[in-house]
Amino acid sequence: MDLTPLGAERLLQERNRLDAEICEAMKRAHARGGDAGAREALGMLIRHAHDEAAAAMKWTKTPRFAEMASGKTQAERPAG
Repeated sequence: MDLTPLGAERLLQERNRLDAEICEAMKRAHARGGDAGAREALGMLIRHAHDEAAAAMKWTKTPRFAEMASGKTQAERPAG
């Protein structure tokens, strides 16, 4: 699928669709846990999910403790 002409909203929808497919594949592989191939596939999917989460954490802003404690972002907090 060529994603070049898609806008941000459509790209997010496509990412969510693909994430759902990965989750379904993980469920199917887990259900076939006695099968060596399914265990290997599940391991690959888990590593992929871990790598994606680790990459996302690298390019998302890390909240400061005060932001986490208040539940508000820096932009939502009053200046000062």
